Amino acid sequence: MNSQNKNLYILGIYNEPVLAACDGTVVYVGNKIKGYGNLIILKHKNNYLSIYAYNNILLVHNKQQVKSGQKISTMGHSNTNEIKLYFEIRHQGKKVNPLSVLPKKIKKFQ
Repeated sequence: MNSQNKNLYILGIYNEPVLAACDGTVVYVGNKIKGYGNLIILKHKNNYLSIYAYNNILLVHNKQQVKSGQKISTMGHSNTNEIKLYFEIRHQGKKVNPLSVLPKKIKKFQ
């Protein structure tokens, strides 16, 4: 985790599933935001957003409801040679430490 930026880079295997961290609604799917590649943004209760960048195949669409653990994309290439997912949580527009808000069932695998 990059504590200064409050984000996670999760290493993986090309086309490995990327799962939604929590129930939510898709508010952005695409690649128009520079520096994030194929990007998915989910909105969750209490003004939280989860951000998933550098995906390969996007499996959700705008306004779609997703459940915790649902496959939303597959792992892709980042801006480097590595296969990694960029993951970020925002609350009311500000980055927060993802490990402080993720469900315990996800954190136990860290």
